[in-house]
Amino acid sequence: MYSRNSRRLWLAGLMLTAVCVSGCQTGESDEDADAGPDVSEDAGILGDAGDVGADAGTDDAGQEPPPSTVYPGWTIEDGESTDEACKNNKDDDGSGYLDCADYWCLDTVTVQVCSALENTDALCSDGTDNSEKPHGKSYFDGLADCADPDCLKNPRVTVCAHLNPLKWETAATCASGEDSDKDGLSGCEDPDCWTAENGCPLNGRVRVLFDDAHRERAGSADWVVDSSGRLPWPSVPKRETDWSGNLSAFGKALFDTGRFTIETLPSFSRLTYGDDSSPQDLKNYGVLVIPEPSARMSEAESRAVVAFVRAGGGLLMVADHLESDRDGNGWDSVQVFNDMLMAAVSSGDASQGAGEESAPNPFGFNVAPIGYSESGRLEQINRKMASTIPDGAASHPVLSGPHGNVTKVGMFKGGLFSILDGTKAKALIHAVPLNTAGYEEGSPFVVAAEVGQGRVVAVGDSAILNDGTDSHGQSDPSFDSWNSTSAQNSILFLNAAEWLAKKNETAE
Repeated sequence: MYSRNSRRLWLAGLMLTAVCVSGCQTGESDEDADAGPDVSEDAGILGDAGDVGADAGTDDAGQEPPPSTVYPGWTIEDGESTDEACKNNKDDDGSGYLDCADYWCLDTVTVQVCSALENTDALCSDGTDNSEKPHGKSYFDGLADCADPDCLKNPRVTVCAHLNPLKWETAATCASGEDSDKDGLSGCEDPDCWTAENGCPLNGRVRVLFDDAHRERAGSADWVVDSSGRLPWPSVPKRETDWSGNLSAFGKALFDTGRFTIETLPSFSRLTYGDDSSPQDLKNYGVLVIPEPSARMSEAESRAVVAFVRAGGGLLMVADHLESDRDGNGWDSVQVFNDMLMAAVSSGDASQGAGEESAPNPFGFNVAPIGYSESGRLEQINRKMASTIPDGAASHPVLSGPHGNVTKVGMFKGGLFSILDGTKAKALIHAVPLNTAGYEEGSPFVVAAEVGQGRVVAVGDSAILNDGTDSHGQSDPSFDSWNSTSAQNSILFLNAAEWLAKKNETAE
């Protein structure tokens, strides 16, 4: 039987094969290290915003978390993300960091004992923009009380209830046509009712599931569409900032096409395929987005992802460079994705019969073990822009699609991929020109693959998804790559979603 130890050994071997050309160095730069949590005063959020003001400390522990059935997606489980776990002097998640020294205690909006966020009834009703420090450095986000998503979208805060936050329709109200959440939409007109269990027709829309179950908010990362849990709130956003997260612009742009519905797989959930007891089983979705995961998937989850793709699903993988472990748990996106592929190779997947093994590397590519220093060297060569498009790739629907044409995208110390089977996978964009020393045969930065009945798109840098806003309400335009005027970052991802969804109609 395939063991965790053998997978670890394989990953260690993969790291030792890292591409290193002339001038390649080991280790990280002193100016921009990614690995491990840093809760000192030098640890930023979106960047170095400066240490502005005093901490927002409070002794008010607030209200007890409500049952998760009231707020879809909110779960209270073991881990470093509850008040109890964040004050028990134990390393509950095995990260090596105790209680309020752990990013998950500081960054989780329902944890109030660490005084890191504006997230209690007292702080959310004092008329003040209190300083916050979810990553150790204090800052002000310019939002006071219920204007701050840490207040408005927090199930433990009651003083914002008059604004009807975090209310969604249920199967019963969808069936009855009642507008119970008071958003002006009744029955199957409300996007809340487009989930699998609520029984409303999708009318051609495709469900997109954003994964948040594998530490996509590790450290300073914030790769979520909204902070509200499974369903974004409000159901129909008028502005991009109505949803709170680095991916809110991506989610809203998909929603605004009228061709997609948006859901999130919340923390402490599991990816499944063929589990009828799970309303968020992958069979209910057309596209799965996994944006820079920082926690290992189980073997069952790995098999589920591959089975989903083989059966016709579309998968968007967004990676980064090696050595980008953001919260000190020992895993970065390179390791997570390669581990996922290795698990599928070694133990088969849910789409095959018992005892059958998957073909070697189910997607025909893996994530290259490019470390931080080599990634920085590539950035110097391409000047933070990947624009080498191989012959024949310009016409691919991901580069030439309904949202426009892509000739170049940003690359900010990102990662690369290795093509292992050219019959399945091909590079659409290379990081550097093909005649670059050490990369004469290519430096795949954007990859597309067709696997079984499904499709995969992989992109080597999560930074180009960032819209400059985060789930706590902070905004920094200097980190907004989504709306770049010099690169077609948003067009790339929107075209990718359209291509991934084409074969995967989930309309009822």
